[in-house]
Amino acid sequence: MEKFTKITVGFVAQTYEKNIAGKLVCVDQEFIAGDQVDYEDDEGNTITPPEYECQSFEMPLFTAVEFAGSNQVDNGDVEGIQQADEYGNLATHSSKLLIECFVSEQCSEIIRKELPINILPDSGKLWIQPVGYGDKTSVDGHGWPIAIEIWHGRLRLILFDNIKCEDPQIIDLENAKESNRSDTTD
Repeated sequence: MEKFTKITVGFVAQTYEKNIAGKLVCVDQEFIAGDQVDYEDDEGNTITPPEYECQSFEMPLFTAVEFAGSNQVDNGDVEGIQQADEYGNLATHSSKLLIECFVSEQCSEIIRKELPINILPDSGKLWIQPVGYGDKTSVDGHGWPIAIEIWHGRLRLILFDNIKCEDPQIIDLENAKESNRSDTTD
């Protein structure tokens, strides 16, 4: 036998917590297997289970970034990357490192203001979510309007800087390399 399908009947338990934006989001989920297990061949016929290596029932939380599955941001990818409400909440992940921090007003002439920021390293990119800021295609509270990535060997910043526009600004950062610094002073 080259292939078979194992069907395990059970339940999914999900844990929800409030994120930094105050929304209840799924932070963990697990599959609880029941007693019923069926085995089928590739044509859907019931079979006697062959000898096989067991696989755990891990259920990672998928993100919109993983759903999009792309290293390039273009018009076709933007909607898939930003549909976080449909495919998962990027604000909290139990299986990924999520950094919650604040940025503060830097002008001494203005009353001090702090803004919560979520930072998520995911799929080779660094995503940044200032709470209360988003992009055109994401549901409020689910947009990640800033990303840093390497594309064709070049470091770049992807910035969705207008809530009314789907197209990001892409800023090439290669001229900011320290190796580009001149040894002579002007």
